[in-house]
Amino acid sequence: AVVPSVTTTACRHAELPAAFVPRSNDRCRLVPADPERWPAGVRHYRDLLALPGEVLKAERRTRIVRTEPQAGEPVLVVKVYRYGWLTGWRASAVLPKAEREYRALERLRALGLPAVEPVGFGLARTRTGRLRSCAVVTRHVPGHEPLRQWRKRVPDDERSRQRLAAIATRVGALLRRCHDERFYLLTPNAKNVLLEREPATDDDQDRVLLLDLPYARTLRFGLARRWAQARDLAQLCSSLPERDWPLALEALLAGYGMQEDEPERERLEQRVMRHVLVLRNRTPLSRGVHRLKRSVRHAVRRRRARSRRETT
Repeated sequence: AVVPSVTTTACRHAELPAAFVPRSNDRCRLVPADPERWPAGVRHYRDLLALPGEVLKAERRTRIVRTEPQAGEPVLVVKVYRYGWLTGWRASAVLPKAEREYRALERLRALGLPAVEPVGFGLARTRTGRLRSCAVVTRHVPGHEPLRQWRKRVPDDERSRQRLAAIATRVGALLRRCHDERFYLLTPNAKNVLLEREPATDDDQDRVLLLDLPYARTLRFGLARRWAQARDLAQLCSSLPERDWPLALEALLAGYGMQEDEPERERLEQRVMRHVLVLRNRTPLSRGVHRLKRSVRHAVRRRRARSRRETT
C-alpha cells in the first residue's frame, strides 16, 4: 500500500546530539504507516528525533529512545542511524537502513509471523542527495526482554535450559516459515528475539517477537538460499554463550523440522557449525582477519584521539 509522506521544514531539540540533528537545508521525509495512529505533534522528521524519552542506547552512529507515554498514545521506540560522509554516499545508492527494517517487519507481519509493530520511518538527505540519517519507529512491547539478556540473567540450571530449548525450538519453526517463503533474515541475533520476562505458568509457551532486521531480504537462487539458511541458524546459535551451542543448535534444527535420522540434517548441522566458527573467529583465517581489523580500528581511534588533543 502507498503511504503518504510529509516533507519537513522545522525545529531542533536541545537534548539531541548535534551530530544527529539535520541541517536547515536538508531534504527530510517522514513516512507513517497509518496517519490516523501517528503520534500527534510529530509532523516533521526533526519532531520525531526530538521526542522526549529514555535513551536505551547511545553510540556514535546509533541512538535508540523509548518515548515518554502520552495520554491516549502508545509508547514508541525510535531508532536513529547516522551516516558519515563516505557511508552516506554509499547508502544513497540503496534503500536506507531504517526503510529496509520497516519493510522487513511489515513482511514478517504479513506472513503471520510474530514481530514488533512498525509505525513508520523517516530520513534526511543533504541537498546533493547524500544520506545523513534515518530513523525507524516501532511500538514498544512492555514486559519483554531480549533472549540474550534473559540468558545472562538467569542461572544455568535445568529449568532455564529447558526453557531455552523450548524458545530455540519456536525460533527454529519461525525461521522455517520464513525460509519456505524465500525470506531470509541474514542477521538474526539473540538480542533481536524478545520474550516475556516471566511466563504466567511453567506450561505456557513463550511468546517470541522478532525485531531489528535491516538486512532481511528475499533470495531466489539456490546457492544463495543454502548459504543464507545456514547463516540464519548460525547467527542465532553463535549469539548465545558457548556452553549453550549444542543445546541451541539441536533445538533450532528440531523446530526447523529436521529429524535426527535425516541425512540432510547432518549436512545442515555441519554447514551451520562452520558458520558459527567463522562468526566467532575460531578458524585460523577468520582469527587473523579479526586481529587485523581490530589493529586497524585501534590505530584509527588513537589517531583521532591524538588529533583531538592537538586541536584543543
